[in-house]
Amino acid sequence: MLALFLAAALTPPFPASPATAAAVPAPASAVTPLPSPQRLLGLIRAKFRSHRPPPPYVVYTLERKQLTDQGFPDYVDS
Repeated sequence: MLALFLAAALTPPFPASPATAAAVPAPASAVTPLPSPQRLLGLIRAKFRSHRPPPPYVVYTLERKQLTDQGFPDYVDS
């Protein structure tokens, strides 16, 4: 409640004048090129491994479902 009151009290009652808006520089229109997919994966891997050692092993869960020729679940071969 106090934070809401402070936010309302600190906001200006009217928008900025055009003179102040013109003084603010426009953002650069230059487009930054994206890294290659290999580089992007390398950056993600480096960030992921930077804060902790890698786990001693990886656990996977495999779930397989199969249907019979008539469309019913095949519990025997699944």
